[in-house]
Amino acid sequence: MKTTKIIFLLAFIFGSFICNAQEVNQKLLVKFDANELKEMKKTNVENLNFLEYYVSEALYFVPVPDKHVNYKELVRINPKTKAVSENQTITQADIDDFNPLEYDISYEPDRYTYYLAGNTGMLLVVPSQRDLKLGSDNRVKSLKLQQTQQLDKINKK
Repeated sequence: MKTTKIIFLLAFIFGSFICNAQEVNQKLLVKFDANELKEMKKTNVENLNFLEYYVSEALYFVPVPDKHVNYKELVRINPKTKAVSENQTITQADIDDFNPLEYDISYEPDRYTYYLAGNTGMLLVVPSQRDLKLGSDNRVKSLKLQQTQQLDKINKK
């Protein structure tokens, strides 16, 4: 019985390493090729974790409020060259599948930044650099906790 648990545990651990190595947020591939991401995972995993958080969870849209808000225009760019794209029309579909790497977005150290998303009536909210870092760190902690809980369930069986 113990041998079965150990084999199952080892299979789970190696399986999650293999899956984790292959799991890359597809949005990152607009700017980085697979080899760059693989190298980043080896040499700068903290930056990779930040980028995965940034493209998947960090930014969000809100309706343009009635009160005045200082905002910039959201400008689409080529993620690899940073050149401004010809197509600047932003639609609801762009918002629904938003990839911040395809836009000229900056963030401030200690304050939120806002971008008007074309004629959609929506503002993109970009948290401060401090809050982005905190959110990324919390995401990593949460993922580690989930992995630990999964291992605990396996060990109890």
